[in-house]
Amino acid sequence: MRYPGPVRPIVTAVALTAVAAFAACPEVGSPCESSSDCRDLHVCAEGTCRQACNFDSECSGGEWCSAGACIVGARPGGRDAALRDAGEQDRWSLDAPRSPDAAPGADTATLSDVATSDGAALDARLFDLSSTDTSALDAVAPDLSPPDAPAPSAVCDYVFGSAADYTLCASSPERCHFNVTLGGSSCESFCGALGRACVAAYDNPNSAGAECEVAATDSCDLIRGSEICICALEPVRDAGTPDAGGAGWPGGFQRRRAITVHASQVDADLSEFPLAISLQDPDLRHVDSGGQVRGLSGEDLRVRLAETGEELAIEIERWDPYTGVLLMWVGVPLLSSTSDTLLHLYYGNADPDLPARASSEVWDDGFVGVWHLGELGIGAGGAIADSTARGSDGQPLNLDHSDHHAAQLGYGIGFDGVAEAILLSGDELDLPGPLSVSGWGRMNGPLSQDGYQRLYQKGGRSSNVLAFWLEDGSTGTTHGQLCLQVRMASDTMETFCHVLPDFAFGLWFHYAAVYDVVQGELRLYVNGLVVARDALVGEVDTAVAGAQHYLGNWDSDGVAPRNWNGILDEVRLSAAARSSEWIRASYRNQIAPGSFLSLGAAELPVTP
Repeated sequence: MRYPGPVRPIVTAVALTAVAAFAACPEVGSPCESSSDCRDLHVCAEGTCRQACNFDSECSGGEWCSAGACIVGARPGGRDAALRDAGEQDRWSLDAPRSPDAAPGADTATLSDVATSDGAALDARLFDLSSTDTSALDAVAPDLSPPDAPAPSAVCDYVFGSAADYTLCASSPERCHFNVTLGGSSCESFCGALGRACVAAYDNPNSAGAECEVAATDSCDLIRGSEICICALEPVRDAGTPDAGGAGWPGGFQRRRAITVHASQVDADLSEFPLAISLQDPDLRHVDSGGQVRGLSGEDLRVRLAETGEELAIEIERWDPYTGVLLMWVGVPLLSSTSDTLLHLYYGNADPDLPARASSEVWDDGFVGVWHLGELGIGAGGAIADSTARGSDGQPLNLDHSDHHAAQLGYGIGFDGVAEAILLSGDELDLPGPLSVSGWGRMNGPLSQDGYQRLYQKGGRSSNVLAFWLEDGSTGTTHGQLCLQVRMASDTMETFCHVLPDFAFGLWFHYAAVYDVVQGELRLYVNGLVVARDALVGEVDTAVAGAQHYLGNWDSDGVAPRNWNGILDEVRLSAAARSSEWIRASYRNQIAPGSFLSLGAAELPVTP
């Protein structure tokens, strides 16, 4: 279905209860490489899909919550687990680092006094322990959690998740203590990457059984191979730089993050560019799941230009309130190729005003159809939404929920190569002049015959008008040949093809074709690069009465189908000749969003 406004939510307010009940049935054991391979409310942990969680109580019997995933087995004991549990019960604050004047081991004689109700006393003693004192700490730590205390989760791993390059040593409501493999970096850089400030740094012996012990005080900016890094749990506060133009912080928003689009990723200035922001961040969970987003459908997520404070049009393709997964499209007025473009993502407003711009404004007037293909309700009466204002929604043909697959960017739709397709509506797709068509495709294998597998098609066997296809090498076709065919105003058909030497089944490729009337040429692109071009002069005429539009097939009249056998994602059609720089930036942005842009630390509004 199409949702009003800028938000196309993963859940609605009335559906939260049902989704929570659904989460109680974990899809455990399915192999995965990332969380996008798992169904919603599940994450990829240790190579298999696991139920997402915040606390042990959310997991099934015989499981415990570790780094946001339900893991089979009992929660491990020992020193580290006891330290985490004690920290979450606020039995100590771990706020005061050791005085540099303190003699080594001076406080270890009083360890027996620490395991009392005065748990905060450990604050000043923890960092005086030498590696020879681990047995004493092991004896003390279990006493810090009373038997009748509820089983808590690890605060720091709850916020930051777990990573291969650090071990959580202790946590509190204020601080997180990590044993970090820095690899020639610093604690300042490590904490900063988490969006937090470095409070202190300590050398550590890293000997067996003493990974969380410390030896000497270091500075946060010291370059080391490994270190004990102490990071603040609260996000970095804003240094006092509001949005320019006198806009300041918009009222009611409690958080913002800087988004920097790197000029090095943009080869020419691009106007009205639809920017993909794809990330997962604990701060972007709903407040009921420990995050800072307050709208049930993420309606308090907003993006502004840092330079002027102008609110930009956004479309939220996917937001998961439980995990903080966000896939958002932002209409950026200008992406510069000479200087970084700075945006601000705002959130944390319990009562935001209506968005200043409609979600369809992300897509400039040149777009006549944009299909993300990420719908969950395939085959349940829901349409395949067109994100532009033209409303060329698609009708799923023989598709159901099992055809919803992890794709190149979020989710896409899988086609069986036999009878499944999407029938698009509306005459808005008729193109009188220049055109561009693009999309991600992963072909699973050849058809039994007539392997001209369609990404997009207007018309078919009896009225071929506009076609974009890839040949699979079956009878009569060439393996990996990409083709664009257009009907000209002179009532002739022009066909332009190019064989892709690196094409293979089972791999994702970004395909694009452009007819540039001004330049008088056709261009074919694969993965952002021009692979072929040819001269062509004249007007395109696709306004043929009765010719229907398809994704994944053509109008076969029941004869010689041209089905796609695989997954499609992010298919777009434009009545504009997109430049090579535009195609290349789109590919870079979608293949590696984390390289195309970077996300800054969470900031709080500064109060006078």
